[in-house]
Amino acid sequence: MTIDNSIGKAIVNISWYNSSYKKHLLLFKYIFYFLFFIPNFSLISALTNFPFLINFGYDKILSIQLAVSLILIDLIMFLSSCGRYHAIDYILDIKINGMHYNKLPLVSLSYFLSFLGCFLTLNFTCHRYNFDFQNLNRSLSKEIYWEHYSEDLYHGNKPMIVKKKSDEVFTPSEILSFLFHKEYNQKIIYLILPEKVFNSADDRKKICYNLIDESITNDIFKSYKPIQTKIVLTTIKEGNFFEYYNYSYTYFFDRNLSELGVYGGIIGDSLTPEKYFNFVKKVIGKKGFPTTDKKTKYYDLKASLSKDNYNIFIENEKLSFKLIRFEDVEKKANFQLNFPPQSVIYRSHYFNLTDGNFQVDDNLYYLKFARDSISSNNL
Repeated sequence: MTIDNSIGKAIVNISWYNSSYKKHLLLFKYIFYFLFFIPNFSLISALTNFPFLINFGYDKILSIQLAVSLILIDLIMFLSSCGRYHAIDYILDIKINGMHYNKLPLVSLSYFLSFLGCFLTLNFTCHRYNFDFQNLNRSLSKEIYWEHYSEDLYHGNKPMIVKKKSDEVFTPSEILSFLFHKEYNQKIIYLILPEKVFNSADDRKKICYNLIDESITNDIFKSYKPIQTKIVLTTIKEGNFFEYYNYSYTYFFDRNLSELGVYGGIIGDSLTPEKYFNFVKKVIGKKGFPTTDKKTKYYDLKASLSKDNYNIFIENEKLSFKLIRFEDVEKKANFQLNFPPQSVIYRSHYFNLTDGNFQVDDNLYYLKFARDSISSNNL
């Protein structure tokens, strides 16, 4: 508005013709461009808000069709005019110095019919192949479920549910989950909480048990039997610009070992592989495994559970794991950039959907690495 030009054109020494008399048209043009990036409304937000577009009340595929049609006709107009104008320039009669043009009725009609034809083609194509965001949402989020939960118990927030078979399940109710690469049914519950509630250990514990109670009821009606339920409680704090901070607590509940209650999982660290290796070495050394006579050996697996430890016994050899109590679960923090700008809640859900949990769990990493690389090859 001060230099009668856009920054980009000023850098390359291109100026508008009679720009001082058309400031209002230039302002309208760039406001129109800005709408492509405005949060929760634009084409960019529409493409990056998967898989939650279904919650907006209308299908944004119409917006995509209009935007794509406009981009295509804009490209055609720019190339056919040898760079003299874009679509909006032609409509608003904005011209560049030294590159004047005449608006001919027949040319204008051709552009309009091309835009309309492109839009109708996209519209009928999407209709023919039943392509809309609802169907795309269902295809991309087959593991996502929206079960019945009492939102008043969770401060108006609705849990997001993921059901999947996972090899990252380490549950005391299944001894083999620690010794072999196996997949078990796992249910993950994501819930966003207000910051004040999130920071209260008593409130978190109450919410976890409410989630478990209602989750079990939902599982009964759905005939779903997860070996383990994972609860991820999060809160989001927005920064000053495009950044935001996501804090989380992760808890576990074993369906077949309910007396253990809600706990923080199993501790795994850099010494875990060595612990596995020594355990396997002792078992092999005692029995001379593997045998040369190719006879199958059977091992009597036993386990014991105390308040803080879970022990696995094979031939009097012990493999011990330390449980993380509810009170000892550490808060995790994650920094993200919110660009293109959109609702950080949707962006947080997006990471949860695509990566299971966007924060790396060191305990699971070391446990899985040790189990898969050592135990599965020897036991």
